[in-house]
This record gives sequence, structure tokens and C-alpha cells, in this order.
Amino acid sequence: MNEQTKRPQRTKRFLAIAISAVLAFGCMPATAFAAEGGATSTRTEPVVAPDASGNTDVVVDGDVAVKIKGEDGTPRNAVDVSGSASATVSGNVSVEPAPDAEFIAVTGIHVDASDGTSASANVEGNVTAEGTTGGNATGVSGNSGGGSCSVNIGGDVKVVVDDESDATGALVTSKSQSDSYKLIIGSDLIAIGGSEYSAGLVVTGGSSTPVTVVVGGTISSTGAGVNLRNSDETHQKRTAASLLDLTAWKIEAGSDDELFETEVLVSDGAEGLAKAVNYIVKVDDAVKGLLGYDDSGLATKSGEGYEYVVAHEGDKIYLKALDESWRIKGVSGEGYGMDDKGYYFTVPRGGGIMLIAEMEAVPTPALTPTKASAPIASSSNAGSSNTLPATGDSSLTTLASLLGAAIAAAAALFVTRRHVRG
Repeated sequence: MNEQTKRPQRTKRFLAIAISAVLAFGCMPATAFAAEGGATSTRTEPVVAPDASGNTDVVVDGDVAVKIKGEDGTPRNAVDVSGSASATVSGNVSVEPAPDAEFIAVTGIHVDASDGTSASANVEGNVTAEGTTGGNATGVSGNSGGGSCSVNIGGDVKVVVDDESDATGALVTSKSQSDSYKLIIGSDLIAIGGSEYSAGLVVTGGSSTPVTVVVGGTISSTGAGVNLRNSDETHQKRTAASLLDLTAWKIEAGSDDELFETEVLVSDGAEGLAKAVNYIVKVDDAVKGLLGYDDSGLATKSGEGYEYVVAHEGDKIYLKALDESWRIKGVSGEGYGMDDKGYYFTVPRGGGIMLIAEMEAVPTPALTPTKASAPIASSSNAGSSNTLPATGDSSLTTLASLLGAAIAAAAALFVTRRHVRG
């Protein structure tokens, strides 16, 4: 497909994403529900912070499972946080449609910070969003409108929609120069099904500091993998790295051409975005404790609750044995090679670094017996009658044998003489 053909499709995709963002941000709950901190049963009402009673820190001990009905005014977000507020859920968060629900956009978690405020959401488990018939769905959405947003998900974020709708794993907007946005996902970020406009991660950046997104597992989508746009208020072109600081283990998309997408105000384009991704380095469980790697040329990404060694596309990661009693016998598979420095793995586009090698034990040299010698007496005990060779010394054995033979010969001679005299 030539560039002229691609442009109309990309324009359509950006328009579709923009419409999804408006729907996600505009569909606020009509009614706020009080928090039920300490409840262990599954909560079926949306979590809203601040809640109806004015509590700004809402805590739910358990799961939040919201079913969207086809009625006007029904809350579209399972967890909704705005302004200076926070929501904490110790279990999972899910939103799914009732049988009669159609053409309704739904979101698992929505966090919106206005000027000077700080909004956050923390979920220890997974976040799941299932779209209604003909309705788009988003796992995590947020807008740091001059404030600070923080979202931390302990498990997966998974979005599933029908073939006519758009699935977006995470939708992040940070436009103002003073914005701050951080999204941390412990495992995978997945957007399944939907139209060609679906995407795993969509980021609109424009803050003086890049949006921070960390995904401990795979960003996966049937559409685009990562979609990045520049909304800098100064209307200046920006590099991908200045807009988004992305760390992930692997990125998958509907096709290789859709792994990374950018719009014209990202100066280095999709290629710059691909080179800027920090890919997490992992070692296969089968050789953990035996196989390691040289991290002297690699970076570390760390924050509250995570620390990852990362590499970039095209980097060579050199393998090494962690135990002197083991060595690398060989490597095989795409990306592996060997040079004068040893075995290495080259990071491919899309990441997925899982280091593995065939290991073998280092042979132990066979022990050969050696003759021991009697110790030489020092000047302090030279000539001393109580200085003896070490136990088991060969000279002692030889001396004993000679003495025994001499005694036996003398005894035989003595007996012979007695017989002659007699």
C-alpha cells in the first residue's frame, strides 16, 4: 500500500479515536453512589469519587462489576474519579452490557483531573470492559487537564467488542504544559475484536513532560498497537520520546504496519516512536538462576511497585552463565547470534525479549594420585625424636616393610643356629 492510500485510512482512524475520546469523557454518571468501604461482596454499583457524601477517597474491599442497561442516564463508567479524589479497589473491575443495551460507549476506569487537582485510581486485580452491541469500549481512559493523573492496575486490562465497534485498551490525554499523567499496568493491555480503528494504546501528548506508560506484559490489539498524537499548545512539532515514555515487554498489532502510528506533528514519526520504546528484558523460567545477561549497557526503569531492565530496538544483549559450574552450550532461534564477545540476542521491532539458551554443566577435571613426601623438619625441631612423618606417608610404609623383613630374617637365622648347635 502506498503512502497516498494510507493517509485517508489514518485520517479516518484519528477521527474515530477522537470521537471515542469525546464519548468516554462526556458520558459522566448522572447519579453518584456512596462508597461501601469494607464490603467483601461484589459491588454492582459504579464507584464514583468524590461520592454523594463528599468523600474524596473511596475504598472498595472486593470486586466492582457493573452491568450497563439500555436506559438514558445509566452510568457508563465502572470507576469514575474526577478532581482531587481517589478510588481504590482491592479486587477486579468489570463493566458489561445488559442484553438490551445497544450503541452505548462504556469504560472500565475513567480518571479526570482539572487544573491544579490530583486524581488517582488503584485496582489490585484486573480491569475488563465489554462493549454493548454497536458500542465502543475502553479499558482505562483519562485526561489530565492541567492537573495530575495516576492510574495503577495490578493485573490485566482487557477490552472486547463486536466487529462493528472500536476497542481501545487505554486512552490517555495530556495536553496542557503543566499536565502529569502516569499509567502503570502490571500485566497485559489487550483490545480484542472491533473495527480497524481499534488500538491497544492511544496517547495524545502535549505536556512539557512526556506521558509515562508502563505495561509489564504485552500491548496487544487487532488494530493498531500504539497510536501517538501531538497536541502541544504551542503547535510545535515534537519527537515521539518527548511526548511518550513507554515501557512494555512486547507490542502486537493486526499487522506489522500497524504496530506504531503517529500523526504529522510527531517530528520523527512512527519510526521515532518504535525506536523510543523501552522493552523489558526477561529470562525464560527454564534457565532462571543459570542464564543471565550483561546489563552494563542497558537502562533501568523503576517506580513505585516496579523495576525493569530495558533495551531498545536493535540493541544487542550479551548472554552469560550466572554459575561458574555451568556454561552456555549454544543458542538457536530468531535474533540470536555470536561474535567475539560471545552469544547475544538482538531486540526486534515490537520487543518480546525472552532470553533462553542451552546450558550444560562444566566438566570436573579427573583427580590423579600423587606421591606424598615426608615433611622437612624445621630448625626448631631438627633431630627431635618425636618428629614423625605424617600419617599415611609412603616413607613410613617403606620403613616398616624393611624393618619387618629384617626382623623376620633375623628370627629365621636364630632358629637355624639353634638347630645346628643342638
